[in-house]
Amino acid sequence: MAGTAPAAANLAVVESIAEHIAIDADGAIRWFGELAVPLPQVADELVAEALESHVADILYSACYIYGTPRPISATRNDIPILSSNAGFVRELIQAYRGGDQWLPSFEHESDTALTLWGVRYLKPELYSAAPDRRLPTALPLRSPGYVLFVGDRGPRSGATPDGATTRVYWNVTRSGAPVLVSHLTEKLNGQQEPFQLKVAHNASLWPERADVAVLYLPAGRLAATWDTIASVHEGIGPDVRPWTPAFTRRVADGLAIADDPPGGLSFGQAMSRILARGIREDHVRNGGRSDRRTRVGHMTAALADSGRGIGSTHLNPGGDEPVLPAVVSRRAPARSPGRDGGSAVRDRQLAERAGAIADLLSDAAVTDGGRCVWLARRADTAGSPALESTGPEFYDGTSGIALFLAHAGTVLQRPRLVETAQAAARGALERLPDLEHHHGLHGGRVGAAATVIAVGRTLGLPGLRDDGVTYLLDAVEPALGDDPLHHDLIYGVAGSVLSYCWAALETDPGPRRRALIGRAESLARPLARHVRCLLDGAADPAVLPGLAHGPSASALALSVLDRMSGGSGRWAAAVTAAADHERRYLDRETRNWPGGPSGVSESRFNWCYGAPGIAIARLLAGDRLEDPESDVAVAVQATTDAAARFLGRAADPSACHGKLSVVGVLDLVRDRTGRQQGDARADQLLDEALDHYGQADVVRLAPGVMAGAAGAGLAALRKCRPGDVRSPLFPLVPSLGKDDT
Repeated sequence: MAGTAPAAANLAVVESIAEHIAIDADGAIRWFGELAVPLPQVADELVAEALESHVADILYSACYIYGTPRPISATRNDIPILSSNAGFVRELIQAYRGGDQWLPSFEHESDTALTLWGVRYLKPELYSAAPDRRLPTALPLRSPGYVLFVGDRGPRSGATPDGATTRVYWNVTRSGAPVLVSHLTEKLNGQQEPFQLKVAHNASLWPERADVAVLYLPAGRLAATWDTIASVHEGIGPDVRPWTPAFTRRVADGLAIADDPPGGLSFGQAMSRILARGIREDHVRNGGRSDRRTRVGHMTAALADSGRGIGSTHLNPGGDEPVLPAVVSRRAPARSPGRDGGSAVRDRQLAERAGAIADLLSDAAVTDGGRCVWLARRADTAGSPALESTGPEFYDGTSGIALFLAHAGTVLQRPRLVETAQAAARGALERLPDLEHHHGLHGGRVGAAATVIAVGRTLGLPGLRDDGVTYLLDAVEPALGDDPLHHDLIYGVAGSVLSYCWAALETDPGPRRRALIGRAESLARPLARHVRCLLDGAADPAVLPGLAHGPSASALALSVLDRMSGGSGRWAAAVTAAADHERRYLDRETRNWPGGPSGVSESRFNWCYGAPGIAIARLLAGDRLEDPESDVAVAVQATTDAAARFLGRAADPSACHGKLSVVGVLDLVRDRTGRQQGDARADQLLDEALDHYGQADVVRLAPGVMAGAAGAGLAALRKCRPGDVRSPLFPLVPSLGKDDT
């Protein structure tokens, strides 16, 4: 049977609704802690009914269409009916494969009535010529916000007497919608299947809702058309987004089914009404004194009263679960505007190579009880090579591997990788207390928890994401004292400030997101004091330039936090101090910065020290650095020169110390500036790194992100899907949008 049992997923959504909705004693509705709808101005006897209607609207527009509850503030741009875009409507209509018109079926009931397309008309003599009139297959005005297509055989030929319909949902990108229309209508019309298909027609602001394309089939025809549906879905792989509408049966990434409910409401409207009825009942019984558990009970009771179980919300009462073969994903070349065929082929090759690494990692996982780790090469206490289970850290541990597998599983549509990613993230979360360092983005507990939160968001698992947030908010911050690692990105406070910012970016707006930013601000104060000491000479003079262990980490952390907390410029002095300290060490002749923990004068070309890391810091800090462009130009040029230095050599291929560090920096340069500086060299370096990490033995010994195979896989996926896949060097990108820096 395709897909998985939806009971657990449905219950998770119901529990999330129960957590985020509340009705005050006076009837005001709150969603994610914010006032959503005030007390309705209606007669007392109608208050409960009005509440049910308002709650249903919230559940539809802020939960159902996204697959999980989201704050209303994050959905307001999507709630209004989508405005039509004439160019995109034409593109969709031109993609249709079939006739221009279809002949509706007529049923003459008597001399005084007939039924046309399910609608009963009196006085049929007025329509005596109607059977000779054909209707267009494309109806852009029939369904508001959508272009509706009717198959050449009409929508219901051979349908059941009661007109029962099955819905098939696709969540596709805007660029993938015409491809879906073309492939699906060509096959269904070729098989003479009756159907309707509607596709959202907003071209400029393609929404995040999961029901952007819906296929309607007569009940009973799903099994007969399933091979076609599966084939089309496999062919549009790169254009599929993973999430599906809430309470449907998810059969693959971006593909779900549900029965069309009787009574005229859509599936989403009907489900929202049922759950709203349970919430209303809870309010009537408990007023403003209800708790999450009680609300869950009333919602599940409302489902049962409607004839739907928590595991069968997608079926009409009494409906049978269809038995469907699994959908096997076969990735096609990624499509994006302005790309030529060569780039598409390159994207496909990179996706395949990343997928091969992901498969090897999944094979090598040591799994127990829904949790997994890897055995990796480490040095024992005597310095001899040994195998040791991965820790939970991002750098070369389980949470970082989970992030790569989460991206690989969703981009490549491989459920097995998704399952391994979830097991790895859960395992990392449980083992966070084992980490020696609390602080740090790459090596600390704070960074590992933020990574788990990102994995939860990538996989569409709000429970996993919320558990990571809970860990961060409940954790006790250790006393800082005179910790010399204040400025450190890997194990220091600077890394924790960025980790809390990352966690906030991955968390829905609301009190918990504000609390995460508050944690970052509490650490930023001592960090800023430490950085200002650099110019006064009170700090360790051996603190040399660089991102991993130098002042750039502090400057970047404070810059990102300033932007996320309103852009007040509160930390500007400390940011300037960090940049000025690093400029002291710039060698104008070599146009690079010296580096190394011992203070050696050689120029460094790694992400940890020297130009590549400084390039990242300056690019992402943006206008929050005094005269940043000169630093950016120097750093980017030095990084481009490093690409030539590494090419064709047996240099370290890793993301931290080698070839992938240069690849990652030039990737971020392109992402932030649009400049394709050193792209050809970066592609060659990426291929060399993939050659190394694509070997099964290497994957088993070095599975991690910063010094292993997962980093190579992430770099390859980012080349294909830069807007979706997080950077191995700085995983806040792309969640940290250009407007946030």
